[in-house]
Amino acid sequence: MSKLLQLPDIPEAAQTPLVKELLGIIAQLAEKVRQHEETIAQLRDEIAVLKGEKKRPQFKPSQLDNWTLDKPNPFRFEKAVIPDEPERISERLKPPFSGETGV
Repeated sequence: MSKLLQLPDIPEAAQTPLVKELLGIIAQLAEKVRQHEETIAQLRDEIAVLKGEKKRPQFKPSQLDNWTLDKPNPFRFEKAVIPDEPERISERLKPPFSGETGV
């Protein structure tokens, strides 16, 4: 589908009867284009089925627009901050067996 048509804002003083009529015509044509794009997509799906191919999958609308930053994000991982002394970190990095026997 094509992008929605964005018309610039026209000040009320500049909206003559001719401009208003032209804006109405543009809105009608934009709606016709949308309907034609929908019809073309349906016809392409029908052609694909007749050829033995699969139809285009139908996707649900995105829910990203409904997401707000106030809600906690379950997919976001926070880096764990573990207060540790440098000596203890270096002890963990030593190999478990240093070759010395403690007999």
